[in-house]
Amino acid sequence: MTDYIEVSEKTMLGDLMKTVVEQLKELPKPWESMSERDQQEFLDRIELQVSSSVRQAVSIIAAHGMINVPCVVESVTYKDGCKVVLKAVGEIANTIHLAESSGQPVSVIIPESEEMLGDEGKPEADPDQRGMNLNEEYDEQAA
Repeated sequence: MTDYIEVSEKTMLGDLMKTVVEQLKELPKPWESMSERDQQEFLDRIELQVSSSVRQAVSIIAAHGMINVPCVVESVTYKDGCKVVLKAVGEIANTIHLAESSGQPVSVIIPESEEMLGDEGKPEADPDQRGMNLNEEYDEQAA
């Protein structure tokens, strides 16, 4: 297995486990005893933290083992080619590599992490009251 994929797996697994354990420690009472609102707040906190871990893992994989310098695109100008102004938003250590590459070719990788953050399989809070399906009794008798 490629090193950068192993790193992302280890990072993601550890980050996800840490997130869940931290949130479980903060639960004031068992899940079944929590209101729907409290359950949803718990799920929202986990989603926020897990989303960050997923984005980080996708960036590691997308970099294919290259030095990764997270940046925000501040502007793009098309005149005599394409000029891009980036603002680094990560660790200072990696920005040194970027500075040392001034005048040299570099690759800009745009990870598509949003694809990994879909709602499929996402847990939901238990409703405080069960829904009333008035036709259920009649449906059972008809069957």
